[in-house]
Amino acid sequence: MRVGFPRPAPALLLSALLLAACASPPPSWLASGSAPAPPGASASPGISALASPSVPASGTGSPAPATRWVRVDSIEQPAALTQVPLDSAGNPLGACGTCHPPIATVLVDAAAGPGGLVAVGYELPSFAGAAWWSADGNAWSLDKPALGGISMLASVAADGNGYVAVGRWGDRAGAWRSPDGRSWTQFPDTGGIATPHLRLASVTRWKGGFAGAGYVGAEFGEADAAFLTSLDGRTWTLAATTPETRSARAVSVAAAGPGLVAVGSTGPGANGPAAIWTSADGIAWARVAGVPALTDLRLRAVAPDGASGGTSGGAVAVGENGAGSSGAVLRSTDGVTWERLPADPALGRAGIQVRLYDVASTARGLVVGGVVTEGIQYGVAAIWTLQGATWTLEPASEMLSDGEITALVPLGAHLFGVGDRGAPDAYVATVWRSPDGWAP
Repeated sequence: MRVGFPRPAPALLLSALLLAACASPPPSWLASGSAPAPPGASASPGISALASPSVPASGTGSPAPATRWVRVDSIEQPAALTQVPLDSAGNPLGACGTCHPPIATVLVDAAAGPGGLVAVGYELPSFAGAAWWSADGNAWSLDKPALGGISMLASVAADGNGYVAVGRWGDRAGAWRSPDGRSWTQFPDTGGIATPHLRLASVTRWKGGFAGAGYVGAEFGEADAAFLTSLDGRTWTLAATTPETRSARAVSVAAAGPGLVAVGSTGPGANGPAAIWTSADGIAWARVAGVPALTDLRLRAVAPDGASGGTSGGAVAVGENGAGSSGAVLRSTDGVTWERLPADPALGRAGIQVRLYDVASTARGLVVGGVVTEGIQYGVAAIWTLQGATWTLEPASEMLSDGEITALVPLGAHLFGVGDRGAPDAYVATVWRSPDGWAP
């Protein structure tokens, strides 16, 4: 389960990015003022050099090779994203030009459930929560739950009865339920979820119910890691704050280890070393000690790992080093004892930035989704695969250009990556599909 809100402090960052965007060349897919289409720009030489030799990308609408990841074309977007409003003189309204729409869309997590796939995120700059649904991952429809104020959806999980999404609702946390992934109802603002200044970043299915992780405290500055459990996604119980959870923020939780495993960071503003917590019952949480590798790491996601060597409870966590120049992958057979996998050139090098947002254990081994970028603009969506002891980075291509993958979810024979593309000019919710045979 990946962390919701891949970009810290979205309100401030958005303002800065929009200012930078208005002074920067537009991405090619927006320059014409048309609806989103695959960008024509290829990866920069510095980024391509990190991957395997690049294969010529297929053009818009052209069949892609069966062995490559492709971008899904059919994703419904808000009208304001594809149709820039004009005044009587034909000048754009609410944006600095036809290349910069007045809104943007971002996907941060996805889950497979009884109705198919659901991906959640939000619109910018309104920070209104939004959800997309797909029966098969190849065509996505947009549903905007009736949310009030700032209502960013951060994470979603599914059980046999439907889907539960969590995120932010005003200055508190919020939870929403859908039986089919297409119609959503917000749960009452009661119980543990009504805790003032609670931020929920992650939710996972667990023991017939759900577990959530996040923090309670200031957006910047001091906060305490927060963990919640729910039998139905409606009523939530907040675990007590203890010395094990103080001055920390949890960003991702998964059913693994002795019951649950969560990852995050410590210190004011989450600037300290990475942290890992475990719990057998979702109520009492212990912080894992004795892992030297955590000192210079930023962990973003944790997931079950059936191939870690343990008979059950295996877990894998991903992130990057403090400098952001090299990806980090840690594995555990029990959620308590962790080992960082050896550094690999495919996971990064000096002079670039990498972010590892999510990880999944599949038939092909571990698959990690994220982004590789050089400078502050136009990164390349990244898919790393570990087979044996060798990491392989999907070759940079037009299909991955301008993108970042923030979450991975399997359905049928495919693994799907959700995220966005077009930074920093206009974030557009985007989905990528693996070749056959990548699902667990």
